[in-house]
Amino acid sequence: MPALLKKTFISFFLFFSFASSAYAVSGIMIDPMRVELDGNNRYAVVTVFNQSRKEPVTYSISTLPMRMREDGTLYIPKKMTKREMLAQSMVKFSPRTATIEPDGKQVVRVVIRKPPNLPEGEYFTYMRVGPIYDTAKKDKKDSPPDLNTDASGIIIDMKVGMRIPIMIYQGEPKVTTTIDGLKMVKGQTEDSIELKLKCKGNRSSYVGVSIYTMVNGEKKIIASKPRIVTYLPQETRFVVLPKLDKSFKNGKVTVELTDFNDRDKKIIDSKSYTIK
Repeated sequence: MPALLKKTFISFFLFFSFASSAYAVSGIMIDPMRVELDGNNRYAVVTVFNQSRKEPVTYSISTLPMRMREDGTLYIPKKMTKREMLAQSMVKFSPRTATIEPDGKQVVRVVIRKPPNLPEGEYFTYMRVGPIYDTAKKDKKDSPPDLNTDASGIIIDMKVGMRIPIMIYQGEPKVTTTIDGLKMVKGQTEDSIELKLKCKGNRSSYVGVSIYTMVNGEKKIIASKPRIVTYLPQETRFVVLPKLDKSFKNGKVTVELTDFNDRDKKIIDSKSYTIK
């Protein structure tokens, strides 16, 4: 599975005024967006960029367990499973902390140390890069205008961290994703379509979906999404798709799933439904 090389960045400076508090937000950039290691590939390189042109940034790196809900949102579990702890124990970073000069960058090695007799499957965790900032060292002249900096007010300069998934593959894990339901969801202004997927296997699922109806012998797309991710161990996934064809109200539709990682976008499942 090829790594996604698209750069993700947070580079912004905002002020939020709530009574006597203000928050200044700036950021970093990480490339690539995801680390995938399989076979005998035991390390990867991640580059951390300092987006600021004025200030150095000191950051720390750690692993972070995250799980996916049925709606695709991620959360940090209160208690880790044995598999999550195993995934974290395999990941090492070098260096774990560093200071990057303005407009500078730091290369970080992600090293995987697999234990002997590791069962086949996918092991998943997140790499969290969190800038460390000492507000006590901030010069008052850099404070936003018209904001209190005494005991009656707080100024927090919060540099936003980032996190990217690390996927470790042992052997040849596989997943089968199938269509398990479709229905129209009524909205206040516009209706949407809710798709239900089922995943079975020992690997996360990456699929695309296309929902269409036939008009005069030709496909008319009702809704689509090129990439839907379902991370292990989640087996059920609900996806709400906005209608591309606003005129569609009801009738027979066909749902097609494609393998996102397949260059030819091979259809892996297809089902028809009548939406009433």
